[in-house]
Amino acid sequence: MLGIEDVGGAENFFDLGGHSLLATRIATALRSELGLDFTTEHIMRHPTVHSLAENIPPPISEDDSIRRRYGSRYPLSLLQQGLLSQAPDGYRVATDDLACAFRLRGQVDMSRLRRAVAEVMRRHASLRTTFALEASAEPSQLVRHRMRVPLTSYPDQGPDIAGQISGARDRPFDIANGPLFEVVFFALDTAEQIALIRFSKLIADDASMDIFIREVSEFYADGAGGRLSSDDPSVHYPQFAQWQRKTLAQEQVDDCIRYWNNLLRDGRRPPAASSREGVRESRQLTFPPAIVRPLHALGRAHGAGLSRVLEAALGVSLALTSGGQQATLAATVTHRPMPELHSAIGPFTYFRPVLVSLRGARTLGMLLDRMQDLASTEPGPLPLEFLQGKTGLSQFSLMARLVLRPATPEPLCLPGVEATQIDLPSHSVQPAGLHVSFTEHAGGLIGRVDSGPACPYDGRRVADMLTWLLTSVSGQEDTLIPVGGTRREGPDA
Repeated sequence: MLGIEDVGGAENFFDLGGHSLLATRIATALRSELGLDFTTEHIMRHPTVHSLAENIPPPISEDDSIRRRYGSRYPLSLLQQGLLSQAPDGYRVATDDLACAFRLRGQVDMSRLRRAVAEVMRRHASLRTTFALEASAEPSQLVRHRMRVPLTSYPDQGPDIAGQISGARDRPFDIANGPLFEVVFFALDTAEQIALIRFSKLIADDASMDIFIREVSEFYADGAGGRLSSDDPSVHYPQFAQWQRKTLAQEQVDDCIRYWNNLLRDGRRPPAASSREGVRESRQLTFPPAIVRPLHALGRAHGAGLSRVLEAALGVSLALTSGGQQATLAATVTHRPMPELHSAIGPFTYFRPVLVSLRGARTLGMLLDRMQDLASTEPGPLPLEFLQGKTGLSQFSLMARLVLRPATPEPLCLPGVEATQIDLPSHSVQPAGLHVSFTEHAGGLIGRVDSGPACPYDGRRVADMLTWLLTSVSGQEDTLIPVGGTRREGPDA
């Protein structure tokens, strides 16, 4: 796991590059192989081979037959706990998904593809994960030793292929039995079909979709008879969840809840409902590369990425269209804290609350600096999904939400088959308020602004202001957009 072949009995695990997450991985492997009650703390207390050999723990207390049949039990991550706590009926089934689809021309060897998917399932514990939600015990995730391969093919679907795909996405996942992903084929004729790949957000994120597609493609090309160029992931998401729970002190959670409770009580909350409350609206936004390049440049000049620039622009739009000087919003962030997690499939992307205050910021660049400073003082990057389920933080449900998705996902590459990605309409469970999403595409951005039934903002005005702000950025410090002071700026000026 350390990538070192010869390790002396007296050499210290941490001196060799080990850390607490790898200690969790080692403890899990030792428990599984030896049936002894190794824990992360045990590895950290005895970081040498000699010390471990002299301090062998007792056998595990869990019934061996149950462990062999059902697999290993792990705690929920904070994100998983938040998603489960918000869902109706205790999230017994999951319908909120992420998906992509490809039009395939050519003959697909379904047996070969099934073997490829099975091999990827073997590599990634998340793809064999189910959830135990017994009323008498803490919710947990179970990693099964074996699970059926969720590959389904429907012949002769007729002309309503969009309806068939929508129906497939409406089909809930059974989180108690799994699997929580599936690959579905819809035949158009003998040589053409649609492949739909979908995951529950309890086990994957957009980057995970890329990993899955890339590995399935490689195993299919290899006949699923060999190995990938990369080793199996050394740490899996359930082990990350266990590590997260062990390293996160309750005081940190309490501090974060107290911080945002005070912030919301201070008046930094969504405005009163607009006159358009209850009206569902959607607005498409398109920004070509000529507009997006200066946004990247602006971010680099202030130590920020494109996502932070979009957060600042949306915060300004929310504040100015509601007559205020500040706004709170929720934005997505991907957090894989260890290099060992970069190749793992799991839900590492979540929403985090963001405060945007215009006070004293005359330019978008100044605002970015203030946001960076403020972010460094926050108690910790706890998922909004987790915080929202806590008492006193229900106002998070009305926050405007910002999603930035990466460019087109990894292409599906099957030898002898031409694969072309097709667009899918959003199918996620949308929040009650404002939902703003952007997808990177060919150097530009494709955006969408959706107003929910309880949206406290005027979605049309927010979209207009956001468009004006982003198209006005020139990338030069002396021509950045004034967002403070007395001069009237904006599309309604």
